[in-house]
Amino acid sequence: MKKKFLIIIIFILLISSFFSGCMQDGKNNEVPCEGGFITFDYAPVDLGENLGHIKPMGLIGGGGHVTPTDHIYFLTPDWVSEGAITCEIYSPADGTVINIQRMTSQLGSASEIEYDYRVVIQHTCTISSIFIHMDELSDKILDKAPSSLTDVRVQIPVDAGELIGKWRGQLDYSVVDEEVTLSGFINPERYAVEDFKIHCADPFDYFNEPVRSQMLEKHIRTVEPLGGKIDYDIDGRLIGTWFSETTISDVLWEYNCISVVYDYLDPSFIVISIGDLNGEPKCFGVVGDSPDPANVSVETGVVKYELYKYWYVDASDSWWDEESLVKDLKAKLRDTVEGVVLFQLIEDRTLKVETFPGKTADEVTDFTDGVMIYER
Repeated sequence: MKKKFLIIIIFILLISSFFSGCMQDGKNNEVPCEGGFITFDYAPVDLGENLGHIKPMGLIGGGGHVTPTDHIYFLTPDWVSEGAITCEIYSPADGTVINIQRMTSQLGSASEIEYDYRVVIQHTCTISSIFIHMDELSDKILDKAPSSLTDVRVQIPVDAGELIGKWRGQLDYSVVDEEVTLSGFINPERYAVEDFKIHCADPFDYFNEPVRSQMLEKHIRTVEPLGGKIDYDIDGRLIGTWFSETTISDVLWEYNCISVVYDYLDPSFIVISIGDLNGEPKCFGVVGDSPDPANVSVETGVVKYELYKYWYVDASDSWWDEESLVKDLKAKLRDTVEGVVLFQLIEDRTLKVETFPGKTADEVTDFTDGVMIYER
């Protein structure tokens, strides 16, 4: 009996030891891994003339993003057109492809559905690369890819600098480091559907020279942190992201949110992103960038923001075409007011909100029965 009991204990210890050297692939599956912190010698894409520019993390509004995006963007010089240039994608370090997801493409015509892929490469037990909107996969990865709109767990070794696929127009890229937990998410459990989000580090911190400098040459953000920022929550302040439901459990969770943050290119500019305004996600700038949401607390009482569409201008005050490589862009309000929003922190983590589409500040004096409650 004692011998049998000892065998069972040894078996349990072996199993525990195996899983202690594993990392989750985002689907609660455990996969073997090795090592900890590393940096990369290879760029994730061809940095030549086919790369137009790079956008940082933190974008709001594009593609329905209500909360700040957790990835940087690689864009070709003609990315807004359907005939965009095709570019190569490389693994930045040795690793293992652990997940492949087939998705509907952001490019292509409305009359014809096109598809692309999300691919996760695990480099070590703590560090992974995530590519979204890969249009083509290398043969060995494509051989294991799903044929329907789903994802599969795989084990495909790749080498540093290996060609793993191609993209056209736009490619999203993020570095996930399990040893990094962003401090500006007051309630990380809110991000359970995308649990990697709270570990999305500044990608530029993981690339060695000269690759880092070569990437930054085509990067349009010039203020620290260069990779952008996505975690803005301050306990007891308006700044950050708020949720309209206690439990977020589906892929459309962002549409239950409101974000009051700073712009991803011009951090002096306040952005208010509303997940559901007359059934659509909307993003606005505010007059005078005031009051600063980082200073709005329970004691402040009701605050009113007049909402405007906005875009970016260069040093000559010309509107950015979104394709050219331009640095030091500044956000600028358009001419027409789009509505008003009222906020009131009634507790440190409870926010009272009401939107008034089409109204001006003079036409809104107080909350009505259209109030909604948001929480951290």
